[in-house]
Amino acid sequence: MKNDGSLEDLKKTNAILSGIIESPRNVIIFALDTGYRYIAYNSNHRKTMKAIWGAEIEKGENILDYISSEEDRQKARMNFDKILMGKSFTLEEQYGDTAHERRYYEDIYNPIIDDKGDIIGLTVFLTDITERKTMEHERNKLITELQNALDNVKMLTGLLPVCSHCKKIRTENEDWQPIEHYIREHSEAQFSHSLCPECVSKLYPDLIDDSK
Repeated sequence: MKNDGSLEDLKKTNAILSGIIESPRNVIIFALDTGYRYIAYNSNHRKTMKAIWGAEIEKGENILDYISSEEDRQKARMNFDKILMGKSFTLEEQYGDTAHERRYYEDIYNPIIDDKGDIIGLTVFLTDITERKTMEHERNKLITELQNALDNVKMLTGLLPVCSHCKKIRTENEDWQPIEHYIREHSEAQFSHSLCPECVSKLYPDLIDDSK
């Protein structure tokens, strides 16, 4: 009877622990032992590993065996080793097979310490931040494009010395340039030519008379 009670207590404890790691809807959770083997994980992690690596994970298996990218595998191993040395930290990282899907995550790493003070494993809590990183990328791209556009804009400021008769402008080199040429050189403005009605009447009076 005593053994039956202990078994029931163990089942209840496992059920509680399972409920705890499954409760955060948007958080990916997994735990590894010192050999990088799965101790526990929630359904979010299982689905994520399937989505980004095409992997069907199992408890007791080495997580590194499921990571097909050598770069990502080495990055994960380095992070795990830091935790197993007793460090806790948070990183923003990108993981995933390009043939499946690469996504950004905010990862919280912590060691698992037993009642003797020994490190017996590690936990990782991940939040998918792909949408946020995509928005940041688009925002930074827009800022860069706007900055480039501003850098290419030329503005005329200050007092311009203009001849009162011919309307030429004196440059910083003491040259006199036609106003059209000066504005074209110092701004993005372009000119097209036409005649206002007053000038047409002065220059081509016959045309005005004919039109009447």
